[in-house]
Amino acid sequence: MPLSRWMEQYQRGDYAGVIADAEKLTAATATSAVALRLAGQAAAKLAQPLLAATYFLRAAQCSDVSSASHGESLANAGLMLARAGRPDAATLAWLSDLRLSTHRSAHSVSVRQLFEHFSDRVDAQLACLATAVHSPAHFHPFFPVFLQQLDSCDVDAPKRPVPRPAMTGPISVIVCSHREDRFARFSAECAHAFAGDDVEIVRIDDARFMGDGYRRGMASARGEWLLFTHDDIELLSPEFARRVRESFAGADVFFPVGSAALAGPAWFSAGPAYLRGAVTLPSAAPGACDVAWCGVVRPDESMALGDGFFIGAHRGVAHAIGWDGDPDDGFHGYDLSFTCRAARSGVRVRAATRLQILHYSLGDFDANWLSTAGRVCVRHAIPGGPARSAQWVRRNGIPRQDAVALFDRVADWLDAAPAALEGLIQDALGGCVQEAASVGPTGDSVNRVVELLRAVVSQPAALRG
Repeated sequence: MPLSRWMEQYQRGDYAGVIADAEKLTAATATSAVALRLAGQAAAKLAQPLLAATYFLRAAQCSDVSSASHGESLANAGLMLARAGRPDAATLAWLSDLRLSTHRSAHSVSVRQLFEHFSDRVDAQLACLATAVHSPAHFHPFFPVFLQQLDSCDVDAPKRPVPRPAMTGPISVIVCSHREDRFARFSAECAHAFAGDDVEIVRIDDARFMGDGYRRGMASARGEWLLFTHDDIELLSPEFARRVRESFAGADVFFPVGSAALAGPAWFSAGPAYLRGAVTLPSAAPGACDVAWCGVVRPDESMALGDGFFIGAHRGVAHAIGWDGDPDDGFHGYDLSFTCRAARSGVRVRAATRLQILHYSLGDFDANWLSTAGRVCVRHAIPGGPARSAQWVRRNGIPRQDAVALFDRVADWLDAAPAALEGLIQDALGGCVQEAASVGPTGDSVNRVVELLRAVVSQPAALRG
């Protein structure tokens, strides 16, 4: 039957007719999914929430799991199950929606309902929020809530997943630094952060432009793993050397903050939906700093562009990509050029989410920078795009020790969220099964719902893998 007929039935209030026709559907098509969602709404109008949930779950089975309509169907199924007095089943529907946050945005209803449902379990709230914020659409609405929950409790994340084996071999830190006082501080910072590791500092104190300094630094470096850094940074993370080596294990090029889309002239030009990572900045309060996040990195997500205050690159990749040789570039545009060309070459370009770095410069995006960036965009056929400002979620004026602890707690929860969410799903599924075994007159309907929920739980397995 054409969808227009379904809509006509629904609009004239023939809800029973919509439901009767839905029972005749057999093929799992996109058209069937729309019709089943309409049947769910019709059953809700007739105050039959369990039946409505059945149709919404069937609609989810007929939908592409990466589509917004799949999430909407699961969110509505959860609402109907909650209305029917089936909290475990409702929770399972919302968790199944949230589970796909690394591939598409969960419906906001699912996130909010789960936060309310787990009001007496802050660990579960944190797991749900840490999962939700992997979706760019939910980062700015829910990441502040996530931070507030962390502030209000001392619940640690579940055990962090085993990191990739750290890479071995010498590391060369390449820095253009012409001021003795800044280089002295930078050297002391590296000595502390890389204590006991096989690390050298290659200083270029007379670079004519950044590309010149980095080219000469590469030529004299002995390391297999290269770090190109500014001299106005502090390396805050504990065991910094180990974290750098872990970052190299998962990437050929990495940086703490960047963009998953290329829309020059700046790393943040693509807009908030594509920005990833975090940076720590100096605070107006003495002895304190500000921690700022612009987005959460999805597992093994490729980056298109990175900020240049700290860039790691495998030696072979760095030599193959190279640094621009135009003296007119000065000390701008080098990161735009290098990271976007690395991404285009097909090597693994990633955001390093476990490296906390304090950068003392906020950037000088003046006319000189814009002129250079525009030239680089033309040189490498980078789409122009606006030079909009990055949007951050910040915690300001934090004592340094607390800032380091907060950064790692956030990273721990973001890493642990998928496994923690799976635990919540299995708990909810177990509750549904027990509930189905103990029901009375509505037993057939409840068992049907549980059967559909089981199918939904297993449905996205291929996509998640």
